[in-house]
Amino acid sequence: MGNGQGNADSMYNEGTWTIAQNPNAVHDQWINLPSNTNNMLMLNGATLPAGGQAATWTSNSFAVTAGEYNYSYDLMNLCCNTYSGTTSVLQFWYTDGLGNQTLISPIVSETPAAPGVFVTEIGQFNVVANGSIRVGLIDEGGEASGNDFGVDNISVSTGFVNVPEPASWALMLVGFGGLGSVLRGQRRRQAVAA
Repeated sequence: MGNGQGNADSMYNEGTWTIAQNPNAVHDQWINLPSNTNNMLMLNGATLPAGGQAATWTSNSFAVTAGEYNYSYDLMNLCCNTYSGTTSVLQFWYTDGLGNQTLISPIVSETPAAPGVFVTEIGQFNVVANGSIRVGLIDEGGEASGNDFGVDNISVSTGFVNVPEPASWALMLVGFGGLGSVLRGQRRRQAVAA
């Protein structure tokens, strides 16, 4: 994919991308979002060769330790002001330090039918060994017309958020209550001694 440079009408060619705020400013057939003030990654999908998959976005390499990871990104249909577009079908993946690509299955994201609305996609994946990885999106749509989308707020984080069990809450409350009693007792003793 090539960089469309964010210039007016620079995103007509298949397989180009840019970072900009208003999709209509770079392609006059795309949704007009004049009040959007956040930059987003915008991609003009490309026709795929038979059996092919196009890497539409790939991160820089970053260090990881073995374990569970969460990911999320916001996805928007950018097409079209004049005709109904083709949904983009995206697959999130990561590549380990040895170059082995792992699709994070069965998570497949489709752009929403209504253009101009972000939908948050979330999931988890497991890295089996310490090292460095790159994450990316593959566009499996493969249609030339209307396979256009925006991506924002791509995030990868470690671990899962654990909510304490009710028994743990009870123990914490007893502990805090006991600590409060000890502190109140010490204050009373200090007041009597003074």
